[in-house]
Amino acid sequence: MAKSVEGPTPLDIAEQILFAHPSLQALDVDAAQRVKAAIAGAPGINDLATTISRQGPATEKGGWATIETVGQVQEKAARAFQLSQETVAATVAPLAAAIAATQNEAGLEDRLWFVIPATAGGYYPVKTDTGFDWTIAALEPVYGMAATRVSAAVEAGRWSVDLVNYAPAFRGLSVEFLDTRGRPITPTTWQSRLPAGVDSRFETTTRKWLTLLSPSRAISGVVLPATTETVSFQTPQDVHRIRLIFGGLGRDRWDAAADGLGAGVSAVMGYALAGILLKAGVDSPPTVYTTLLGRADLVQEVMAASGFLLDAADADAAYADLVRQLGPLIYGGGLPKLMDALLEYTDAGRLAGAAQVVSWAAAGLGASNGRDGQFAGDPLSAPGTFTMTLFREMIGTISAVVQADPAVGAFPPAAKKVTVDAEYAGQRREQSAAVPGIATGEPELVFDAVPANRAVAFCAAVTGVDGGVLARASAYSPAGHAARPGTRLMLEDEPVVFDAATRYEFAATLAYSEEQGHHWATGPAPLATIKDLNGGATGHNLAALIDVSLDAAGEFIGYAWQASGQHLPLCGTSQPTDGQIHAFQTVSRRSRPERGLQFPGCGFSAQPFLTFAPPGTEGGFYLDPRNGNHLRGFVPGQPFDPDRTTSWGRFLTPHLDDLLIHPAGYAVGVSFGDNTLNSVYLRQGPDAQAPVAGAAGGAGTREGRFSGPLALALTPDGTLLVLEAGNRRLQAVDVHGNPVPYFPNDQALLPLDGDATYLDVATDPGGHILLLFYLGDGGRPADYCLEIRTPDGAPLSRSTGLPGARIAVDSRRNVFSLGYGKFSGPGSRTEPSLNLWVPTPSP
Repeated sequence: MAKSVEGPTPLDIAEQILFAHPSLQALDVDAAQRVKAAIAGAPGINDLATTISRQGPATEKGGWATIETVGQVQEKAARAFQLSQETVAATVAPLAAAIAATQNEAGLEDRLWFVIPATAGGYYPVKTDTGFDWTIAALEPVYGMAATRVSAAVEAGRWSVDLVNYAPAFRGLSVEFLDTRGRPITPTTWQSRLPAGVDSRFETTTRKWLTLLSPSRAISGVVLPATTETVSFQTPQDVHRIRLIFGGLGRDRWDAAADGLGAGVSAVMGYALAGILLKAGVDSPPTVYTTLLGRADLVQEVMAASGFLLDAADADAAYADLVRQLGPLIYGGGLPKLMDALLEYTDAGRLAGAAQVVSWAAAGLGASNGRDGQFAGDPLSAPGTFTMTLFREMIGTISAVVQADPAVGAFPPAAKKVTVDAEYAGQRREQSAAVPGIATGEPELVFDAVPANRAVAFCAAVTGVDGGVLARASAYSPAGHAARPGTRLMLEDEPVVFDAATRYEFAATLAYSEEQGHHWATGPAPLATIKDLNGGATGHNLAALIDVSLDAAGEFIGYAWQASGQHLPLCGTSQPTDGQIHAFQTVSRRSRPERGLQFPGCGFSAQPFLTFAPPGTEGGFYLDPRNGNHLRGFVPGQPFDPDRTTSWGRFLTPHLDDLLIHPAGYAVGVSFGDNTLNSVYLRQGPDAQAPVAGAAGGAGTREGRFSGPLALALTPDGTLLVLEAGNRRLQAVDVHGNPVPYFPNDQALLPLDGDATYLDVATDPGGHILLLFYLGDGGRPADYCLEIRTPDGAPLSRSTGLPGARIAVDSRRNVFSLGYGKFSGPGSRTEPSLNLWVPTPSP
């Protein structure tokens, strides 16, 4: 009697389905073993196996998959196993766990995950290419796409960009030209670069196709030769900005014209092809895979067949179309060159049998990136569409205007010379001018060829005939997004110099009375601690302290909190409540706080945020947690409008723990619960058209991953410092979450004291890092510490007895802290304490 042969178990099938995901599939034997070990140990894998078992075997009528004939190979039927919706839904949790595990596996670095370090300080000028006005290197990477070199002949309209695609995906690249108002320009003389046979709708009247960028690091666990692609183009006249648009498979932000070609080629050549080679059992699959990827005729054939994706309304629809169409496309005669190429490495029977898995990669990626997916922090979780902006003034001039001390109203009578040092990116340059003493106006000293994204620190000195210093000034022009006008240096006493003897002392606290309104009082010093927080819904209870920030001009302080006893209605309603509610307000930081008092007059059930634009820009923003975490603008000093229906961006992450505005035009937030950094380029419009923030990171300990990120700070050169409670460290990143070698020895990570409970991080204009934390259980005021660190992260001094939850630092290095105490404001509403601490000068 013949012995029966058992088929794969439900657990075997579950593991095979997960392994087909593009972030887990590996053709390399060693990488595959590591991935399969992670899949076998992933929480939820047994639940997926149970779901498969419960549905029954795959048949033409259903089961865990529906068997469909999708074509044939030399008269041998090709049958695909289309996963059921229930099976796909059950993959979400174990996929997220398996991807998170592999993205933290050191042995899979440069095969399934990559650290893409950004350049400290951003891009910089290099030797100019022949025929161009300027050349820069190291534009910040965006979701795995790095512009390593950009050259411009500005007046002639010639541009050249060297691009490296680190992501394991193909990306379509289009270009759009914008005028001074940000409106797209139609390039009337443009000659289409779309390959023959490709649907012309992948271009529009204003958006033009440039090229398809292949992965240049690795894909499907196969290491590829490092390649850089140079893309050159001519601009029409009167172009102010150039927008490079990258498109492909991703998470949200689907734009069919921009994404379709990258999505189609990734789905076929990147992922389905790898699955077919594995299932067909070809010899040396990495070699065969690399050979087929390198054939331009096969890639162009897939591009010509990708027109069906133009009809996809969103990313979920695109994934669904791919699941339905990949089998018929590959096996039904739509890609004859690819089919012939595959038959060179395997026979018709095995190739037909490999059709079983042809749609699994697309189904898995749709599950992890869809509306119900769980963010895993892998490179394929980037938005489908994202942009990189180039502009004429990426290299430009910057000037320093020196003004007299306002307390005196004129330059010193003996002044003969003013000298200004400009320091940026390790360079130091000097300009000087003669001045006629008291008759001096406002001398302006100009520095040319300065990168627009570089923070510039200015120091001015006014000297007399003998060279003695009569007055000094310092100022700082932050990293921006365009050439900047004159930075003003006001002659005045220099700030306290930080050294090992520096300590912070209590100076004032915000108080309220009916006679004076909000006012600064010299006491009492704060004593309340985290133990005094109370989430009770009756009475006056302070439950949470959210954030505190300063505007660029030093005029306003904004802060947010949660408390009961505020007697406010929820925004959008009229009935006041005394229960727990979130609120925010601004006050003036100067002698009369009431002059800057602005309050929405309503509160929120979920957590909002309030933040200001950085130096060099104007305005403020608040995060409206109603209906999708929209970022809405306001003008400091003017009333809030809680009923706005326009926004500057939207965050998909349901809860942020810190938020700031980056000088490059991004809103950046961190989420403790999601272990992510989220960023969105600010663009105002109706809520329905608000740009959506992309997310980077995911749980882990390596560079580019986070554990409990709870606070953000911005360094003078535009680098972001993320304070991680779980990893007990600072991590330096750019706005897209790429690690920046900011700390000594080109490190992006700075370990912190493992015994402290960290609360907040801030920086001063000189780059010093201030850390707020408590020791023990935080039950005593003496437990709270404010530590000053040098700009490179070395401990300098520590002050104790500063109980508070959040801090902001002004240009004079004074610290404002949001404290755990409370007082009754207007209408007896509950407000948190706001305290001022000043540094002591060295003896």
